Amino acid sequence: MSPSKAAIYNSAESETIKRGLCTPGTRQPQIDLLLEWARTPDSGKTCWMNGMAGTGKTTIAYTVCSQLERDCQLGASFFCSRTISACRQVKYIIPTIAYQLARFSLPFQYALSKALELDPDAQDRALGVQYQKLIVEPLAEVRSSLPEDFIVVIDALDECENEDSVPYIQSTGETDCT
Repeated sequence: MSPSKAAIYNSAESETIKRGLCTPGTRQPQIDLLLEWARTPDSGKTCWMNGMAGTGKTTIAYTVCSQLERDCQLGASFFCSRTISACRQVKYIIPTIAYQLARFSLPFQYALSKALELDPDAQDRALGVQYQKLIVEPLAEVRSSLPEDFIVVIDALDECENEDSVPYIQSTGETDCT
């Protein structure tokens, strides 16, 4: 697979594009709210953070990812960015998330490897096929061995080039993968 490693929250490119943690003591109510959502089992599958451009959503998401990673809850992240080609193309989101989930969970890694043996080009297929082959089917196979509270963070979907595909990515957050 060819994931967009630049889109992972703490990638080397994060420093280049000035993506980083909140200044200590700032945005704490928003961070606490998101972490509470992440730690509450019946809080729902999707949490959307909305706001005007430049209000700190990416910095908040980055800080939340850092805390989730410390707590072993961060399954994957994808930070979209207009400034990096591989971070603004929707077609990289699902393969990058699958790649990170495989690093997060050995059983998922095994299931994903089997899926890629059956369809080596799954990452290059239509988004629906990518999602089914790279996320849904491997998750269904190993669901009982995964932590119930792992989180996937996707930031700045509005910075993707292919705006027609963004609603599909948004709808995957509502899908039950079991």
